Amino acid sequence: MHGEDAIYTVVGGRPTLVRVIPSQPDDDVGFGASRVQSDTFTFLVEASAIERPRKGDIVEFDGRQFSVQPGASRDEKRLIWTVSGEPA
Repeated sequence: MHGEDAIYTVVGGRPTLVRVIPSQPDDDVGFGASRVQSDTFTFLVEASAIERPRKGDIVEFDGRQFSVQPGASRDEKRLIWTVSGEPA
């Protein structure tokens, strides 16, 4: 997979070098009557690189750390994880 280097660390585990394709979608979150743009990143990660993303795992990318959020999913061929992360 083409992409960029990142470090993936499972909760209680050792850091692992992985390749990711990062994106930062515009995601507006409602907060009362206001709308706030979130600072969420989405990473595509090869399924062979990580067994199963879990809440609290850490993706370190471009000098920043992101805490993995619930709801990771795999593509239809089950080769790529889509993982969302918020700044840690």
